Amino acid sequence: MDAPERRAPDLFKPTLVAGIAFGVAAGLPGTSLLNLCLCAPAWGAGLGAAFLHGRACREAGLPLRPGEGARIGFLAGVIYALAATTVFLVLLAAMGGSEGLLQEVERTSDQIPWFSQELMEWMRDWYARKERELTARARRVRRAGTTARRPR
Repeated sequence: MDAPERRAPDLFKPTLVAGIAFGVAAGLPGTSLLNLCLCAPAWGAGLGAAFLHGRACREAGLPLRPGEGARIGFLAGVIYALAATTVFLVLLAAMGGSEGLLQEVERTSDQIPWFSQELMEWMRDWYARKERELTARARRVRRAGTTARRPR
């Protein structure tokens, strides 16, 4: 009698679990400071996904090849980046956009020892410049869309 064929564990379950868990944690305001520690949440997402997949492989009686672990870590990092960016943008919108973010930074700036008034002014100028650039680009796109002929 032939032994049943062993199937490799699913790659995407551990990558989704680790990537989303670490991405959401990194996107939250208090834990986002972990990114200052050599992008610790991104590393954690990759290592966590590889650990979860390795455990599933051991339970199935299959080896975990190094290339497979690297691929899982990479995918978890991509999912982490998407989740962290999404959480950050949702929180940014909830705080009132970039102006709300700047007000929050200014309000808490006395708690950050290396933060200075010059840095705050630079941030305000940078956000204002980017906002002007985006507004000008949106106007150009709108104008190009109204002057372009649409196919019938």
